[in-house]
Amino acid sequence: MRLCSLKTTFSKMIVSYLMVLVVPLIFGISLYATTLGITRRNVEEANLSVLNNVRDSVNISLSGISSMMRALLSDGNITALSNKDQYAAEDYKAMDEIQSTLSMSLLSNAYIDDILIYFHKADFILSSKSYLGRLGSMSGYSSTVGLDVTDFAEQIGGAEAYSLRLVASNHGTAAFITAPGTSISGKNNVVSVLVRLKTGLLEEMIVSDDCRTFLVDASGNTFSGEAGVRLSGESGAWTLERTQSAAENSRCIETEDTVFQIRYVRFVPAEIYYRSFSTVCLLFFAFLALCLGGGLPLAVSTARRSYHPVREILSLIPQPGDDQDSDDYMVIRSSLTGLLQKTEDYEVERDNRALALRSYLLFRLLNPSDLQEADFLEVCRKCEITFENTSFLLIGFSVENGSNLFFKQNESVDEGVSNFLVVAITNVLRTAFTGDYKFFTAAYKGVYYAVVNVNSRLDKEVVLDEIKKSCLLAAGRLDADFRAIVSIAVSNVHTGYLKIRRCYEEVEEVLRQQNALKHSAYVTQHRELALIKQKAEAGASPRAAAPNPKKDGKKWVNVEEIKAYIDSHYTAPDLTVGALSDRFHMTAANLSLLFKRKLGVSPLEYIQIKRVSEAKCLLEATQMKVSDIAKSVGYYDSRPLIRAFRRIEGVNPAEYRDQKKNV
Repeated sequence: MRLCSLKTTFSKMIVSYLMVLVVPLIFGISLYATTLGITRRNVEEANLSVLNNVRDSVNISLSGISSMMRALLSDGNITALSNKDQYAAEDYKAMDEIQSTLSMSLLSNAYIDDILIYFHKADFILSSKSYLGRLGSMSGYSSTVGLDVTDFAEQIGGAEAYSLRLVASNHGTAAFITAPGTSISGKNNVVSVLVRLKTGLLEEMIVSDDCRTFLVDASGNTFSGEAGVRLSGESGAWTLERTQSAAENSRCIETEDTVFQIRYVRFVPAEIYYRSFSTVCLLFFAFLALCLGGGLPLAVSTARRSYHPVREILSLIPQPGDDQDSDDYMVIRSSLTGLLQKTEDYEVERDNRALALRSYLLFRLLNPSDLQEADFLEVCRKCEITFENTSFLLIGFSVENGSNLFFKQNESVDEGVSNFLVVAITNVLRTAFTGDYKFFTAAYKGVYYAVVNVNSRLDKEVVLDEIKKSCLLAAGRLDADFRAIVSIAVSNVHTGYLKIRRCYEEVEEVLRQQNALKHSAYVTQHRELALIKQKAEAGASPRAAAPNPKKDGKKWVNVEEIKAYIDSHYTAPDLTVGALSDRFHMTAANLSLLFKRKLGVSPLEYIQIKRVSEAKCLLEATQMKVSDIAKSVGYYDSRPLIRAFRRIEGVNPAEYRDQKKNV
């Protein structure tokens, strides 16, 4: 995420790195310049015997090219074909024989990749690899043979007799060798031989002569010249020629009518040139790594000193547009300022920053007077939040007495518990929810919220039931571990990013009803409000509905009766904490608290343990499908069983069955 304050921090880090890199950069430049001189001298002092062997091999290959050229030009079939401007079937048969001869001649040549014969009159090309009819189809020929033949006739016509013309095409390096009498117009009924050299001959070698060293790359660029030799032509097409002074002593290149040969020329393998250079580069990068290692703590230290999460987050909050927004603006600003305390602990600041970012995002979601969807997604990106679907519900956690548990210490809770409650709720939700539910948590106006991103393909009723079960589990753990009675409100499922505001209004309505009716139940869903109001109007609130054993004279239900009922009815899909509370005329909160104090687990956990235990027996003794086992132990489908199985046993049902088979 890129914020204004981060830009300043980033700039300071860049300056720190540049200060650290000044020394290695200066050292590297001087080292590189020295390396060029050392490497150049090593090339001149290379093993002459190896170089002479390479030179002789190349000269033999070039002599073979010249002899082959003379033989081809004197061949009767080629002579006959050169006099025709179009060909019949027997002519193509003769070409097949010539093509076969050319292909066989390339098997023993390490430097030649392809030989082509160009008939000027018929404007036809014959290749040792393949041949095509007219020059108009040369684009197909180029992709087949791998040779760029653009303006082929012009290149051939412009070449000098018995001269070596090298072309660096898109597919490699080619050499043109033409016969005497070649004309630009092609009217003299002559033929030209095109030899395509293998790419490695020039691209992977450095060429130097005995007179003075010059380096040539595959595109014909020269780095230093020699008085007796010059390169003519343009980039991509160049010719190695003798100057007038070289013609007098004929020291470097000799060209005759029947032979083409390079004399006193050394082809130096590229690895000799770069051997010493690689060694020096290794030393340079080792020194550079040492400098970077020393400069990294300096840069990190600079970043930490420049990082102020309070200013960063508060800079995101827009100024209120009217008086109506002022209260919300001051609340969120005050909350963030209290949360982001000045501290020297970088890790604490980073965690506080994450909480503050999500609180800011929730603030924007719940005050969307002018918030468009594009603006909302941009805020999500800044807060490092990604939604996979567009269906949402909201869960609100609040302490029963309404105190602000998440920004201020509660007097009834030990020091440090308030922050731990935030972590506890998040961990419980993370454990209870599956991959179908992506959520983020944040605090706003004294209430801790979880914004749940629901898979839109799921049934809303199933989603709400599973969410309520997960929230009951969270509330039970908070009650048992911290003796903190937390009221939980769950909204309905709504579609659309900006409908989160509607979720928030529903949660607020639930919390108001809970406070008004003194409702002590752990979890209340918005869809249950109608029933709660109906009971309230009838004078039977959920708390008042609980029977008094002294007045009624009835026997008070003990935990063993509840446990026995679960043991005999756990396979019923509708066996829930709510059903148990109705059965034994107790509130869900009192039943859960009584059950857990006696047995150490909540009723919901005990039901899951019983169902998982029965599922284990069926997995070991039968070959039933997991979905069938889930239905037989009290689940509507396999997903709740898999989640409960993984939480209790640490593996899913299929893995458990495989483990038992292996044993």
